[in-house]
Amino acid sequence: MASRTFKMRPAAQPNMDSQPVVVPEPETLDDPSSSPQWQKFAPFLMIAVMVGFFVLMIASGVRNIASSPYMMMPIMTMAMMALMYLGVGGHGGGNPDDVDKKRKTYWLHLRERRKIAHHHGSQLHNLQSRVYPHPATLQSKVDTDSMWTVRPPVGGATETSPLDEIPEAMQPWLTARIGVGVTRLVPGLKTKDQLAVDEQREPVTYIAFRRFLRTQSFVTNCPTGISFADHLGYSFNGDPDAVLGLANAMIVSLAFNHAPTHLAIGMITSASGEDTWDWLKWLPHTQNRFRSDRAGTARLVWRSFADFAADPILSSPDNNAHLVVFVDTPDADAALPPSIDMDRAHNVTYVVLRSLSETLSTEASQFTVTADGKFSTKDQKNHVRADKLSSLSARLIAQKMSELRPPGWDAG
Repeated sequence: MASRTFKMRPAAQPNMDSQPVVVPEPETLDDPSSSPQWQKFAPFLMIAVMVGFFVLMIASGVRNIASSPYMMMPIMTMAMMALMYLGVGGHGGGNPDDVDKKRKTYWLHLRERRKIAHHHGSQLHNLQSRVYPHPATLQSKVDTDSMWTVRPPVGGATETSPLDEIPEAMQPWLTARIGVGVTRLVPGLKTKDQLAVDEQREPVTYIAFRRFLRTQSFVTNCPTGISFADHLGYSFNGDPDAVLGLANAMIVSLAFNHAPTHLAIGMITSASGEDTWDWLKWLPHTQNRFRSDRAGTARLVWRSFADFAADPILSSPDNNAHLVVFVDTPDADAALPPSIDMDRAHNVTYVVLRSLSETLSTEASQFTVTADGKFSTKDQKNHVRADKLSSLSARLIAQKMSELRPPGWDAG
């Protein structure tokens, strides 16, 4: 097949708003104000008035107390005094009108902070969507300016940003989309280091404060990726069909973002898996330029770890691409043979999809995918809705990409 050079363009750095969202602290309860001195004598005054009415009735010769009109006066006096007593506020913590004003002012402050938080969430969602496009859209994006834009970090350098926390999508090297889920807001919410104790907080504003932190700290339904740069090996467990569907999506995501000169993709699979992974031969990332077979350039596909260990790509000094090796050996163990020199094969990452057992991953790099697409890690359960891509759709993406080559590919 004739190939042509694809001019790679680096991704434009997003202009992320770094304005922090400082959540106002909730109001505190005012210290109970001391009651007026006259209010302390109000009960005694009411008792004296009632006694006076009874004395007046007896002096006037009334014998039927129930029929006396004077009985209405004590009741009215008691009601008036009670209303006066409650209207002052007593031990309620201040004037209710002042409390309502403070609550309204606090809600207005939260409304303005919410606008900023929503703006940050929108820009983060747009960034993640650009770096991790949906696998169903990749076929239309192949051979466009958005392909092969990710570059390896130079000298271990990371992206510079005024943000306290750098979004995952601003460091996309060796990352692949896994689905959509909940992502922490960047820049995150900030609060005062020391807040008042619970007993001193005004309950209405404190509830609004807690609800704001709970609902505005995360972005939902956001494209999410996984990094293959942190550990030597990774493993995916759970429903086999869901794992294979997610693997197809992750492979095309890696191939779309990374150029073959920077990233190579390999597969260790038994004979039973040849039909499942036959579509990989179309990806330029699977070409093994250090080995040939009867059909020409060999592919980075091996029947076992022993065949992989004997491949010259591991020992070639001209191999500068990072190699991500997917392992699908449901009838064999996944373990590195002693013949592999870890010092010379330092730029290799292993991703185990199916195996009888494996020793490549750690507890932190083990993931689970259920039949209904719920993705879980060691610390987070069902926080991502995993992608699932069929082999046919993956083949169509790979075939469209098959004729494209990065500059200097033939010279390498």
